[in-house]
Amino acid sequence: SNPTTDCISSSDKCLFSTVYYAARKGIANDTVNSLLNLQRFNAVDCKYVDLHSTTILSVQESIVAVLDSKMAQRRCHSNYFGILIDESTDIAVHKSMVLYLRYVHNGHVMTEFVGNIRVNDGKAETLVKAIEDKLIQLQIDFNKVVGLASDGASVMIGHKTGVGARLAVKCPGLVQVHCVAHRLNLCCIDALKQHPYLQLLREKVNSLFSYFSKSSIRSDKLKQFQEALGEGSVKLKHAIEIRWLAMYGAVAAIHMSYGALVAALNDDIKTAASSKARVAVHFITDYNFPAAIALLTDALKIVTDLSKKFQEDNID
Repeated sequence: SNPTTDCISSSDKCLFSTVYYAARKGIANDTVNSLLNLQRFNAVDCKYVDLHSTTILSVQESIVAVLDSKMAQRRCHSNYFGILIDESTDIAVHKSMVLYLRYVHNGHVMTEFVGNIRVNDGKAETLVKAIEDKLIQLQIDFNKVVGLASDGASVMIGHKTGVGARLAVKCPGLVQVHCVAHRLNLCCIDALKQHPYLQLLREKVNSLFSYFSKSSIRSDKLKQFQEALGEGSVKLKHAIEIRWLAMYGAVAAIHMSYGALVAALNDDIKTAASSKARVAVHFITDYNFPAAIALLTDALKIVTDLSKKFQEDNID
């Protein structure tokens, strides 16, 4: 038994574990009370009812303090660190920088989230200042920082004034790494840009997605034709350029539902005299379209598997 945890009541354990679970799963704080009600419904001892948001936040801060303490202990035994950073803009249009640390502890590679840092802008000097302040806060020696992984944007890897170049002044052993999965995605995008027809095809793929997704009647009709033709219920997908695996999902869905797509569009031409359907049918029934879709489905399946492999925690 653990004397530290044995003195904690079952009700407190329920509260802390529930708040921790919600945070790990990205569940909003205003759902915690409902989760506690569910615990009571399942006969778990929990006396906490209708907690105020500040109380839930206090519990989160207590959990964070414990986790930070454990991470600090692990970091003390590591001689070298890598930094993983990326920029983002939230729904309130606030710019922030996400920061992870990577190091080896007891023979195991540890990747830990250490900050979602609010920044005023995305300039290199601003990002470097935020990184340096965080490293000082974590009591990490700059000489032990030997790696920087980023998305490869010019502000990150600029030869003279990029984040990496600026950090290297204080971290002489720094090696910059451009995310390998991101590089693979950029290669695919550049390859598509080399062929005008493939660029046009991507636009048509997204047009088909918009045509069916924006109408429940069209979507239901496509599903009916899929079932009638035995193609299975497959939803069309948006080929978003910045999403690494989106293009494969989009072309694969069309490849599996090609017959139903043609049938649904032709039915729209007959029943609703849709000009959009007529334009779409004219393009997708040309030999080049199904041939290119089949080719991309085969090729991008391999690329997608490779991308997923690159995103695994450990690659030999």
